[in-house]
Amino acid sequence: MKVMFIYSTDDVQSVQTPLRSWSSIQFGISYISSMLKFHGHQTQLLVLGSNQWRDSTKLLKTSIEQFVPRLVCFTAVYSQYAFIEKIASLIKSQWPDTYLIIGGPHATLKPDEVITGPFDSVCIGEGEFPAS
Repeated sequence: MKVMFIYSTDDVQSVQTPLRSWSSIQFGISYISSMLKFHGHQTQLLVLGSNQWRDSTKLLKTSIEQFVPRLVCFTAVYSQYAFIEKIASLIKSQWPDTYLIIGGPHATLKPDEVITGPFDSVCIGEGEFPAS
């Protein structure tokens, strides 16, 4: 299965170099991606900038059309949740069969709020062995 991870930050330098260093990525994404790869799945990371809506949506569309993920996994802290929710809504409107799951600090602390969004499920806690 193809799984895309979407991570966002508010200070993306550019679409080509979104992070100042790889240490900016939350450890959980790397860990879950490596578990999925170990079990034969393909993964891709997409880093979007909430400070660059137009460029981010353009990159999102191109990435989804090229990679064609069956599952899109989001992580969000409180300050990035509104942006991630908009991105997820955009994906649901254009690719309605793509399964969307959200995890991370905001989803773990506010699952009742997050599940009302465009997501198909919410992952609470670490996420490497989520239950159905």
